[in-house]
Amino acid sequence: LRANTRFFAQFFEPGDLVFDVGANRGDMSDALLRGGARVVAFEPQSEMVEVVEARCGPTPNLTVLRCGVGAKEGTATLFVNAGHTGASSMLEDWGEAPSAAPRVVPVVTLRDMIERYGRPRYVKIDVEGLEVAVLEGLIEAVPYVSFEQSRDRADGIEAARACMKRLSALGEIEFNMTPAELNQFAFDEWQPGAKFDEIYPSQVAGFDHRYGDVFVRFPALV
Repeated sequence: LRANTRFFAQFFEPGDLVFDVGANRGDMSDALLRGGARVVAFEPQSEMVEVVEARCGPTPNLTVLRCGVGAKEGTATLFVNAGHTGASSMLEDWGEAPSAAPRVVPVVTLRDMIERYGRPRYVKIDVEGLEVAVLEGLIEAVPYVSFEQSRDRADGIEAARACMKRLSALGEIEFNMTPAELNQFAFDEWQPGAKFDEIYPSQVAGFDHRYGDVFVRFPALV
């Protein structure tokens, strides 16, 4: 937890607003709060919302919303993996077969949440395959964004590239990467967004992880 807190504190100052999209059990929300952030956490699984609130609250710096985040406001079907809550997804064929009955959950957009809570300094996205849809609901640049990339799926590389394309439409971007569950950047320097297709995944193969996170920053805002 201390390592997470130190690593993610580079993306915000104490008191800054951060969005935790796909909070699950609250690991990230906990680290962000310890770093001094004000956190709005989004989690569609009601059981996990209770876990996050019990783990991190009560505190005025945390708001937990029981909802998914997507390209447009409405509802969606969540396919629940009761044994591995982090693998629950709005994609029925994501990872292991769902082990609980699907449920309909509310969905909001980043655009609407920014109108409600303000523009965050950093948006973390980990939504088991729907990262592109989340970013489609973002219509203005924020200083930092991270999203999970997965090479487990045949479409994983293209999904990561689609996320980068969406973000680059909002302005000039730079990127770095971390391997699965490790707070260690792949590159000593942030890389130009235009080089992503060239670099990923071939030039990060040394990490040899099936999944990890892509970190994107908008230089004009940092």
